[in-house]
Amino acid sequence: MRSPKSARRSTRLKLRKRSKRLLARLRLTLEARIMRVHGRSMTPTLHPNDLILVQQRGFALRPPRRGDMVAISPAVLGGRTIVKRIIGLPREVLTIEGREWRLADEEFFVVGDRMDGSLDSRVLGPVRQREMIGPVQMRLWPFFRRA
Repeated sequence: MRSPKSARRSTRLKLRKRSKRLLARLRLTLEARIMRVHGRSMTPTLHPNDLILVQQRGFALRPPRRGDMVAISPAVLGGRTIVKRIIGLPREVLTIEGREWRLADEEFFVVGDRMDGSLDSRVLGPVRQREMIGPVQMRLWPFFRRA
């Protein structure tokens, strides 16, 4: 049988673990932004009016990678936020639709999953990392979607 002192210590440890998890969730909530998707450029992955969770400062721990879905706010759009996928990384040379793009340091090439009619780097030019809000973590709504 455990002593009362041992039981109190065990309870304190459990409470400490729970509070750390709660603080981690709270921090995630405070550093995340819920956004609504506008437009069809990310279909079939995201559809108009989907709600997504974007991790602000999500690239503080790791650099953006090819294939990441990111929320960006390019200066040329005057603060408007859009969601795109990274296909080109800094210091790469890309040829898209017969045009060559040379990316400088801190520049990324982003496109929509549905490239026809997408407002992306082919129109706006490369996106700098400081214009990225963060990676899309998950779709919040709708929870499930039939194919």
